[in-house]
Amino acid sequence: MRYVLMDNPKPASCEILPVEDTRFQQGSTAFVLREDKTPSVLWHHEQTGGQIVNRCVLHAELAGEFTVVPAQVELMYSPDIRGHSGTFRLRVKDEPAAAARQIQARGASRQIQARGASK
Repeated sequence: MRYVLMDNPKPASCEILPVEDTRFQQGSTAFVLREDKTPSVLWHHEQTGGQIVNRCVLHAELAGEFTVVPAQVELMYSPDIRGHSGTFRLRVKDEPAAAARQIQARGASRQIQARGASK
């Protein structure tokens, strides 16, 4: 397929991490441009095989249950040739106890580093 555009809308309460963020593997089918728009991520492909895999990492900012609307794909110069994924529900759980443990662990780590630095 040539000149393919994929539009992946983001769920409510989620932010899209940039493709340059090296903490996560965001391997995708080779693309020319990835646009991290406010309501979605757009991938522009010049030449692809029969299957396209695009990945992005979302950071959930709120707990709750959200509807993820379908991703849309179309040929850029023949928009009548298009397709879409399914809709699904995303459930984000709030785990304050785990978050508190992580914050305490980071605080202890900083105290140890600060003590070591003063010697």
